[in-house]
Amino acid sequence: MSKQNRRTTEEEKAAGWVSVTRVTDYFTEPELVEWKVKTGLKEANRISRLAAKTGTRVHDLIYKDWEDGSYKLIKADSLEVRNCMSAWEEFKRNHRINISHMEFELRDEASLVRGYADMEAEGIILDIKTSGFIKPRHWIQLATYAKIYKSDTVAILRLDRNLGIYEFLEKEADSLPTIFSPLLEIYRFYTSANGTEENRNDQHSHTSDSPTDKEISSR
Repeated sequence: MSKQNRRTTEEEKAAGWVSVTRVTDYFTEPELVEWKVKTGLKEANRISRLAAKTGTRVHDLIYKDWEDGSYKLIKADSLEVRNCMSAWEEFKRNHRINISHMEFELRDEASLVRGYADMEAEGIILDIKTSGFIKPRHWIQLATYAKIYKSDTVAILRLDRNLGIYEFLEKEADSLPTIFSPLLEIYRFYTSANGTEENRNDQHSHTSDSPTDKEISSR
C-alpha cells in the first residue's frame, strides 16, 4: 500500500477545491504572529521549515510502522525526530489501538473541501501533531474531518519533539467548534480578491509553525 499524494492538483484548484488545513492555517494565532515579529521573518521561516521537515519524517516513520510492523531510524534523523518516535513508542505501550486506515483522503463534494486524516482507529479519527502545543485550529480541522467522515469521536496525539513525551486528547465530535464554514467563506473571499488562491501551494503538510511552549513562556 502506498501513501496518497496530498497535493491539490491544478485541475482541482481550477475547480475550486481547497484543503482543510490550507484554510485553517490561513487564520494564524496571535501568539504566532507575535513570535514571528519578535524572531524575524527569515529566522521564523527557517525554524518553521525545520519543524515541518521533522513532522513529515515522523509521519512517514509512523506510517512505515503501521504498514510493515517496524521502522528504522537513520543516522541523519535529528534529535527532534528521535524524541517524537520515543514518544510514539511510549504511546503504543500505553494505548493498544487498532489502526484500520492511515493517510486517507476525505472529500466534501458540496463545499469542494478535501483533507487527509492521519489515521482511523476503531471509528476514531486521530491526528498526529509534532507542534509545541495543541492549537485551537487543530480542533477546527478535526471537527471538519469528523463531519465529512461522519465520525463521532476525534483525537489528537501530540508527540513532543523536545521532551520525547506525548499528549493524547480525545473529544466527542459534537463538542467541537463548528466554525469552519464561515472561515472557508472568508478565506475564499480574501484569496480571490487578492488573486492569491490559485498561486498558493495548496496541500496538507505536517507543519509545526508555532513557537514551542518554552519559547512562549520566555516572552
